[in-house]
Amino acid sequence: MRLENKDLEILRNLFSDEIDSLKSEILYELKTIGKKDLYTTEDIMKRFTIKSKKTIANWADNGILNPVKIGHRVYFKSEDVEALYKARLQ
Repeated sequence: MRLENKDLEILRNLFSDEIDSLKSEILYELKTIGKKDLYTTEDIMKRFTIKSKKTIANWADNGILNPVKIGHRVYFKSEDVEALYKARLQ
């Protein structure tokens, strides 16, 4: 059995749609378990009253915060963010 190009394209689209759906479900679950488990860069900027995304990028580059990549998006674990926040208060 040989698949034609159009059949391959249909299969590719089906798989792509299913993967996108699963990624969305996983992301929703990760973000809604208990309290906020994952922070976006914007969330951290608000938490620390920082005006530049570059500061967060520098923290990630220097190992101060460890990024978690889900798809093409970058998040940070709440325990890491809160530990840094508490450390900066002292």
